[in-house]
Amino acid sequence: MRGPQSQDRYFATFLTFSVIMWAAMGDWTKSEPAPVRRTESDFDDLDEPRDDGARGPRQRACLMCGRSFESEGAHNRICRRCKASQTYRSS
Repeated sequence: MRGPQSQDRYFATFLTFSVIMWAAMGDWTKSEPAPVRRTESDFDDLDEPRDDGARGPRQRACLMCGRSFESEGAHNRICRRCKASQTYRSS
């Protein structure tokens, strides 16, 4: 049976936990994030196409078998051998 003593104990536990959490978090709600300062040079490379080779033909690992194969581009992630398999065709 719950009596006034157990309610007091519950409230004391809740209050203690709340104070600990408040102390751990600090006063983060009133602080503002530091402004990010950008210059025009940060955006100069956005007009130029990327030339890192990520999308072009290159050696890639097949997503089914893991073997390396000559990919035609970023769209080609399954090797010819796996594409010819029954497992690939049935999915």
